[in-house]
Amino acid sequence: MTDRPPERQARSIGCAVATVQHRLEHNADGATIEGRVLDTFPGGMYVRFGSTVFAIGERLHPGPLHLVIVGPLPVVAGGATVTMTSDAIGLGPVRIRLDAGRRWRPAPPEELDAALSTLVLAARTPPIVIDELGAVWDDVTAAAHEADLDRARRLLQGRGPGLTPVGDDVLAGLLLVHTFAGNRSTRAVADTAETTDLSAAFLHWAARGQTIAPVHHMIDRAARYRTEEALQAAAIVRSIGSSSGPALMAGIGLAASALSAR
Repeated sequence: MTDRPPERQARSIGCAVATVQHRLEHNADGATIEGRVLDTFPGGMYVRFGSTVFAIGERLHPGPLHLVIVGPLPVVAGGATVTMTSDAIGLGPVRIRLDAGRRWRPAPPEELDAALSTLVLAARTPPIVIDELGAVWDDVTAAAHEADLDRARRLLQGRGPGLTPVGDDVLAGLLLVHTFAGNRSTRAVADTAETTDLSAAFLHWAARGQTIAPVHHMIDRAARYRTEEALQAAAIVRSIGSSSGPALMAGIGLAASALSAR
């Protein structure tokens, strides 16, 4: 009798994961595809299947690039092989079931204008200082207030170290808010960003109105004039990563300030 591998269950399935699932469901061979672990972080990892990159972890916030699971992941190294079918992911000795996970589909805010002043406040309390962007911050601010997102992209893309450079996190915040405001240029701006594959994926979804759950919660509460709850959500966003959360908040605040002024 062959022992079955231990299983984990998906809790939230982001659109990046669902994109790979969709390809597999329509694969005539029904084959298993093979990917690689790009990098690991406490409690999770980034994986790549073809051109699609997403994160797997137990304590991740739901989001377009996140596969949130129930239970811990095995310890694996960067470069390790990972496999995927339409209903499961194989990672070392563990099988992650995808059949019951909930698809992440956040709704856009109903009244973005009502949220703007609170979003500006959330980004300024306390003030966010991003050392890596000091040399270009005044120019980025000017581009944001002129709604020149392509100029902002050129100033921010790929700026800073890591899989998600801090400049891209600011740009993601700008694109997200402008997408909610109906700006039709955001997708083209995201698609031309010259940065890491992971950052490019975050920008892709930000330009389609999707990011991590605490940001959507913050904007929703701000739009409903529930300021204290919005500020509490903003504190959660700021706490994410060493710089990613604060940079994302800075971009949201820049966009909200510019739209308020207009």
